[in-house]
Amino acid sequence: MNQNEHFLIGNEGQKLIRKNLSAGDLRKAISDFQQKYGQLPTQNMSSAATLPVFELTDLLGVQRNNLYSGLLFFMRDAFVRQLNSLPFHSNQDKEKVLEIVFPYIGFEELRPIVFAVLEKLDKIPNKFLKQLKNKADLFEGLSIKVKRQVWEIDSELFRKHVFALLHEYLDEPECTAPVDLIDEKPIDPKKRFVVHFFLNFVVSHLLF
Repeated sequence: MNQNEHFLIGNEGQKLIRKNLSAGDLRKAISDFQQKYGQLPTQNMSSAATLPVFELTDLLGVQRNNLYSGLLFFMRDAFVRQLNSLPFHSNQDKEKVLEIVFPYIGFEELRPIVFAVLEKLDKIPNKFLKQLKNKADLFEGLSIKVKRQVWEIDSELFRKHVFALLHEYLDEPECTAPVDLIDEKPIDPKKRFVVHFFLNFVVSHLLF
């Protein structure tokens, strides 16, 4: 990627669109924006090449938003598959890819790409971990491998997470009772965590 390339992502892109649409001629603003940002800078994706596709899908009654969404998900899943098969030679190579894709983590549709890259890193730079720990919705979607790295820089977050699970476990009488409430047989405390999701989850987190 060219270091001089600048992508309008998130709030910055929203501000530009809002500014352009409020400038005057709405139709012209949309047309100008599409011409500038709507096509990839490659010969294979020129307007002349894509126009027949749009005409065909229009005739078939396919709405543009559905067409774009389908293409997005197809390309996203293909990217993740390709990423998982790439033979990265060093953690540094993985970090370079993370630098490129991380800005897109705010888009739920593209988040699996970022998560796939994070999963490949044995040591995630702190600047990314700090951003992950401050966003609850992002943190919950992370794998245990990545969560552990976040907890290493924020032990308080780890304690809150574990205590919440323990409280949920303790609030279930059938899991803390000394006997099985149905068969009225003694419960082996050592075996409780095997059948109980929350306690099993806590134990798996503690076994680093």
